[in-house]
Amino acid sequence: AARRRRWRSWSAPQPPSRCRRTSSHEGLYTRLTMVQKWKWKKAPAGWEPIQEKLEEFERELREAVAEPHEGKRKTESVWPVHKIHYEKNRFIYDSYYKDKTISKELYEWLLREKIADAALIAKWKKPGYEYLCSLAAISRKGHNFGTVSICRVPLAERGEDIRPCYETGCITCCSSDPGAPIWWNSAVVTKKRVSSRPAHAPPAKKRESAAAAPPPPPAHEGDDVGPVPDLPADTKRRRTDA
Repeated sequence: AARRRRWRSWSAPQPPSRCRRTSSHEGLYTRLTMVQKWKWKKAPAGWEPIQEKLEEFERELREAVAEPHEGKRKTESVWPVHKIHYEKNRFIYDSYYKDKTISKELYEWLLREKIADAALIAKWKKPGYEYLCSLAAISRKGHNFGTVSICRVPLAERGEDIRPCYETGCITCCSSDPGAPIWWNSAVVTKKRVSSRPAHAPPAKKRESAAAAPPPPPAHEGDDVGPVPDLPADTKRRRTDA
């Protein structure tokens, strides 16, 4: 009986689960690398025209992940991944809602197979989030005081010290800023002069030159009493002693 209980309590090792919990970086990379899955999944009509473009995003992603990270911060190495993820989903979003080049059946298939990020696209449909760079920018868990990322603040309210988000590399993704989203390597940013002065510091006062000083007022008539006579030596000494 003891052997029977011991045998029943024993269970064969199970294969690793495909739904294992991964980090945010691994999960984003797993969602994007779906090339092998595309080969055996039967896609609806209209898949061939966009297949080459999506595979190009996959190649860019693999190059971004394989790029050496020496000399970069830990979060800075993930900036290209967030940018490629945004561009890929924006391509699918524009193809269905704006260009009307893919059918509803294909669009729903892309969402169902997790080729497109359904949560991010759902945010784009809400007012104020039309150009949201990543869901990590509005996640209140990874920011101080339960706030959102700095890229959600309009540029007009951030002063002169403009810096990208440390997590996604996005400078601004606000709907009020033209050209949003603006990334850390955008051409608009490279031409803009970024000051190292704190955003809330008072402006430096300009030093007035001596030539710009106002001239002395002219003397009135009757004020000229002639040269001042020399005082006696003892008077000068007395004044000095005083």
